[in-house]
Amino acid sequence: MWYKGYLHYHTSFKYPPKFRISPDMLVNEIRKVGGRFVFCAGDHGDEIEKRGEYWGWGDDYPEYRKICLDSSTSDVILIPALEIHLRFPPAKQKKKEKSEHHVCLPGLRNLKDLGIETNSVMSYASNADHLIHSAHSRNLSITLNHPYESIFTFGGPHPLTIAALYKFDYIELFTADWPNLFPFDFDIYTKFLKDPVSATMGCVSAVDNALRPHITPTNEPGIINSTYLYITDRFTPQSLMDAWNERKSYCVHGHLYFEWINPIPSRKPIYGKKPRIEFKVVNSANKRITKVEIYNKGIKVYEDKGLNSSIYTFSWKDENIKNDSAHYIIHIEAGDDHLVTSPINYSFR
Repeated sequence: MWYKGYLHYHTSFKYPPKFRISPDMLVNEIRKVGGRFVFCAGDHGDEIEKRGEYWGWGDDYPEYRKICLDSSTSDVILIPALEIHLRFPPAKQKKKEKSEHHVCLPGLRNLKDLGIETNSVMSYASNADHLIHSAHSRNLSITLNHPYESIFTFGGPHPLTIAALYKFDYIELFTADWPNLFPFDFDIYTKFLKDPVSATMGCVSAVDNALRPHITPTNEPGIINSTYLYITDRFTPQSLMDAWNERKSYCVHGHLYFEWINPIPSRKPIYGKKPRIEFKVVNSANKRITKVEIYNKGIKVYEDKGLNSSIYTFSWKDENIKNDSAHYIIHIEAGDDHLVTSPINYSFR
């Protein structure tokens, strides 16, 4: 069964009461928007209106983590997923004050285990290889947040020039305030998929409500981006994290969703079978589905633009397999709405 959730969600658990959304309030709000889980990225301080402070990013992370886990219910789960600032040496020609990318680490237990530095406000890491190795050794999956935005906002190096980033598990394709950057982030994603190291990298859609953690989800302006995870067992924090680590996922900007899809996107390859992809996709806002694309290893291998309905049933076989593996992602458009899957992987060895 597919479960809808909201990633890279900045909380306001310790804001003054006037601006605070308590954990219980957040759970109720997520129910109202049809969600089942939230990856909580820390209280984001309000540097403009001074409504609240950063909290949960440093030595107070254990308390933040406990509040998330203790506030989860049987139908809505809060997962601590702190946002970390991954620092790089600044490019001399740019003369930036900082050079960083941001990452989220859902399920993180202890900051210091991963070599994460803290000050009174933020958490940082300066060694990308160590961060990735430490995370993977603890069965943690890492997301590269808003990659294109980080280049021009935070002075980060282009992700494709950093070897360590090819080992990341997920890339963020949408954030609430930068939907116009999707083509650039999608281009980065397809180029990652062309490399054998990152050919199975998953994708997510994020809220990243950094400018308004005091606004409830039901009052969030515009579209709340969602990510779906597929769980076969009972819905629990463990089964949720298992699905996350297995990359059984797809991400959405807008109102698209799968009624069903076969095979399920997954980190694990399907062995020995000829590739066949089938699905039924629906746009709940009745927008006409305008495009279906399939990419293999980052290269487009199928496209259909002649669609006239908000419901579309699809079946396709790849008859042109030339290598010993295939890694398919699906991209669906309905006007300004998008859906992108994590890879469906095949091995023919």
